[in-house]
Order: sequence, then structure tokens, then C-alpha cells
Amino acid sequence: MKIIILTVNEKGSNLYKKLQSMTNYDIIVKKFPLTCKNYGVETSDTSHCVKKSIWNNTLECIKYGLRYDNKVCVLQDDFIPYKTFHENLSRSEKFIKINDVDMLYLSSNPTTKFTKTSNKYIARINGHCNGWQSVIFTRSFLEKVNQFPIRIPYGIHNDTYLNKYFNKGINGYIHVPSSGRQMTDRQWIRKFDYDLLYDFRYNYKYGDPIWLLFILIIIVIIFILYNIK
Repeated sequence: MKIIILTVNEKGSNLYKKLQSMTNYDIIVKKFPLTCKNYGVETSDTSHCVKKSIWNNTLECIKYGLRYDNKVCVLQDDFIPYKTFHENLSRSEKFIKINDVDMLYLSSNPTTKFTKTSNKYIARINGHCNGWQSVIFTRSFLEKVNQFPIRIPYGIHNDTYLNKYFNKGINGYIHVPSSGRQMTDRQWIRKFDYDLLYDFRYNYKYGDPIWLLFILIIIVIIFILYNIK
């Protein structure tokens, strides 16, 4: 299995150098031309062009990696691997060999809902998983993309749209705990998602528990105010 780093700038090379000291998997950097205006200003959150290019470039990386094996690990260039990355990747590859898997997230946004399997490190996605910074795709994923066919609507994130296919055609799994996280050098929402108690929230199987904490805090505040004499 190959590791393909998807990039449009020097960040891909930086990630490549870091991974070289962490894993013995073959690593390939796929650099794509900039096709969207105002790159560096516009992001996938504000530009449909960026969303579309991520989807198209990811498909190209998958196709390229599948020339060598029936599965490929695609990393976005803003992925920050943990020290456990190699171990988690190897474990995930072994799981894929003996199970019907279309895609397996090595990390994700901490909002994933999942159900545990007989493998204590691998869980089945239960209808919701966002964040494509590190995913293993299999040949069957590409076949299903063409079979359905999947066409990402205007203005919708790729990972958000694919949630509708989990448990309805696409067999998605996730490694728990996370194998890394996304950079937080842009937009406050990314800092919130990947900095604030990230690993704790990631491991919670019913989605992001931070909202439960906020609700609890509000209830406590209301209780205190109500009982102030």
C-alpha cells in the first residue's frame, strides 16, 4: 500500500520529510496545479472551487495509488501525524485485508458517530464522519463512486455529502484513537475542532461531547441564578 500526499504547495514536501522518519511505507507526493482564484485567502469553507478541487484531486490520488495495490492511504498536506501513525496504519491495513471495507479514516473531525467492532482499535462509522485529512481508500470505494454515481452538489463539502452513503452502500470505518489531526493555522472553527480537548472528543462514539458539556454548563448557571437569594 502506498501513501499519497495530496498537495498544491510546499506543505506536501514538509509532510513527506516528517513521515520518512515515522514509517517504512512508500510515500509519494502528488502536487496539483492551483485552479482556484485567491488561493490562501479562500478555503474549502468559503469556496466551492476549492471544495471541488479537493474532491477531484482526491479521486486522482486514489486512482494513482490503486495502480500498485487494492488500497491506498491518501493524506491531505495539512495532516499532522501522531507518533502512533505507522502502527495505526499497519493495523488498519491488516483489518482491511480480512473485512469488507471501502474507506477507513485514520483520523477525523471529532464529531464522528461510530459502533465498536471485535477489533478494539477499529470502529464502524454510524452515519456521520467528517474530515478527510487521512483516509485509506480501497478499490471498492472507487467502484461505488462510479456505480451510484456520486456527484457532489454545489457548495457541499465532500465528506459531509458522503455521510448519506454510510450504512447505505459505503462501508466506512475509523481508527480509534486518532492517528493525527488537522493543522489549525486557519479559521477559528478549525482551532476549536482540533485543539480543544481533541483526543478526548474524538474517542467519544456518539458524536462531539463538547456540546453536552456546554449544555451542562448552561444548566448549572441557570440553576445557580435561580437559587440566588
